[in-house]
Amino acid sequence: MGASAAVVGVVTDAGEAAALRLRLIFGPLADRTGRFWTLTITGERLSS
Repeated sequence: MGASAAVVGVVTDAGEAAALRLRLIFGPLADRTGRFWTLTITGERLSS
């Protein structure tokens, strides 16, 4: 597609950083509410 290695690295790292932030938010939420499967299925539906 013509992207340089630097661009691919930045985009990949940005995705990983976003995933980490979401885990930091929704992990404790799942622990508090006990709705592990509801949050998992919702997250999977949003990502596809």
